[in-house]
Amino acid sequence: MEDMLNVAMPFLIGLFLIGLGGFFLWNERRMKQICTSQVSGVVADEGHYVRYKNGKRKEGYKPTFSYSVEGVEYTKQKDSYSSTRKVSTGQSVTVFYDPAKPNRFYVLELGSVKGSIIVWIPCALGVLFILVGFIIRHFAD
Repeated sequence: MEDMLNVAMPFLIGLFLIGLGGFFLWNERRMKQICTSQVSGVVADEGHYVRYKNGKRKEGYKPTFSYSVEGVEYTKQKDSYSSTRKVSTGQSVTVFYDPAKPNRFYVLELGSVKGSIIVWIPCALGVLFILVGFIIRHFAD
């Protein structure tokens, strides 16, 4: 039983990681399907931040966008999944929002997660774990 668990565990971890990367791609696609209305918005703050974790400096961007739908002003922050600045404070942007829930939105200028490490690192690690599972299975027989 323990041998079976040792063989199955890398496969399960690999499938989980690939699923995680797939979830980010699916979520982006879902947002593009439900956010069908568009309006002009502005970058209220580019959201530059610096964090220190375990003595290492990490920089990133989490911009804040302002836009108005039917007279209601929305100011929302959005992860950019990038360590490079894609927008600047005061820049005009295209905001796509969900007509049923205008606070749900995405911004074209932030780009896609398709080329982002938030998708490819989990998928690559997932494939690596599955390969390790195959190697363990081969030598376990």
